[in-house]
Amino acid sequence: MKILCLSLVIFCGNYAFGQAQKINGVGELRLGKTEAQILQILHLDKNKIIDKDTLTDNELLYYYAANTVVRVAPISKNHTDYHIPAYNFANNVLHNISLTFYEDTLIAIHTFCEKNDINEAFTNAFKDKYTDYKNYDWSYESSSGFQIQEGSRWNSGNENIKVECGDSGLEPGYNSKAEAYSYFSFFIENTKKLDEMNETPKSSVF
Repeated sequence: MKILCLSLVIFCGNYAFGQAQKINGVGELRLGKTEAQILQILHLDKNKIIDKDTLTDNELLYYYAANTVVRVAPISKNHTDYHIPAYNFANNVLHNISLTFYEDTLIAIHTFCEKNDINEAFTNAFKDKYTDYKNYDWSYESSSGFQIQEGSRWNSGNENIKVECGDSGLEPGYNSKAEAYSYFSFFIENTKKLDEMNETPKSSVF
């Protein structure tokens, strides 16, 4: 599966005037929470979750569209992924979410949207609220053609929490069916520093 594991979806922290911004969650979804806590927050019934060994991008988008929650068998001994069609919080909604747990701890939230970014409104609101970010762009040669990518990276207030969003696709002019997609990712970079998550401020209701 080619989902970006830049190891969503998305972590907002308290940000007061005169203070550095802190980003560690969105709504009640926060890095460092346990699998049981997240399932409770999302009101998920384990008996209604579909289990799969693997998922292709097309299968994942199908389940998102069908409003079906999918759990993927551990990608390694200590990892489990959940794929959630949407999360509603305050006056916002986040679509096409992948949650990654490491040893029962939430370490990453990624979003994956093909072609048209259905999370564009959320991204714009996020940028308005958290203004300490830098834009980037880069490109590379792949088997499908010349890939281009552009996006933004935030200062999360914690060097171990990475927050970024972007768009990826082929350079105009290539005749290929390679995917174009948008993503928003929030993740703990070093799982050996999970204890530091207990020192980060609680998330605001962004």
